[in-house]
Amino acid sequence: MLLVLLILIPLVAGIVSFAWRSPSVKGWALISTLASSVVALMAFYAQKQGIIRFDAPWIPSLGANFSLNAGGMAAVLALLTAIVYLIIFIAQWNKPLADFHRFVGLMLLSQAGITGVFLADDLLLFYFFWELALIPVYFLAST
Repeated sequence: MLLVLLILIPLVAGIVSFAWRSPSVKGWALISTLASSVVALMAFYAQKQGIIRFDAPWIPSLGANFSLNAGGMAAVLALLTAIVYLIIFIAQWNKPLADFHRFVGLMLLSQAGITGVFLADDLLLFYFFWELALIPVYFLAST
């Protein structure tokens, strides 16, 4: 369940950030990335005890499963992603942006996608998370 939380926290926080047009969205971003970092740290230490996995049927007609695996480098890369995004939001704390809620939403969606790419254990799920990471980064780069 830790692996699902590691993806759901930034995903839900990113979606909420688009609708939240308040200066307190900075605090929301910091709290959500801090929570992601704590969950990633817990998953990293749980992985040291043994490989942690999550597996559920996703699209049975295609034989695709929602399968996440935090074995080997996946846990390290998920932890590194969470820490880097926490540093990004701390560095952006005093920077004025016109649409900060949009920036936060796109960054959190890309965090969920990148974390999912590292944890995906199914090829279709990997592609889904790759696109989830790629699309917000495109909009961040085009502004």
